[in-house]
Amino acid sequence: MRKWKRWLLVGIAIVALSYPVAWLMARHSDAFTSADSYIRGNRQVAEVLGPVRRVGLSPFGYSIRYVGAKGDASLELSVEGERKSATAYVELQKRGVWEVNLARLVQAGQEVTQLTPSPK
Repeated sequence: MRKWKRWLLVGIAIVALSYPVAWLMARHSDAFTSADSYIRGNRQVAEVLGPVRRVGLSPFGYSIRYVGAKGDASLELSVEGERKSATAYVELQKRGVWEVNLARLVQAGQEVTQLTPSPK
């Protein structure tokens, strides 16, 4: 095998592995944990979907940036309740701890439900 082909395959392998690794890191982040707790504990979500059974992170539905005690995150979450399922879009800001600034619940064919943000 030619040397350039080998390096091309190495590059492709690195790119192919970076997406699942990044998703796993986002899925196990403090930002996701905060968003998950917020969704599971939100009264509006429970009224619309029923008690929440599962919260998942969309494969390409996240952006998390932080340095030390400051940062921001945008997450697209799939939410499965006992009665219905929906997609939640949650924006968080880190000021020492992650806080929800904006959250919306979207169901197919329904109006968007604006969720009450976390108390400061």
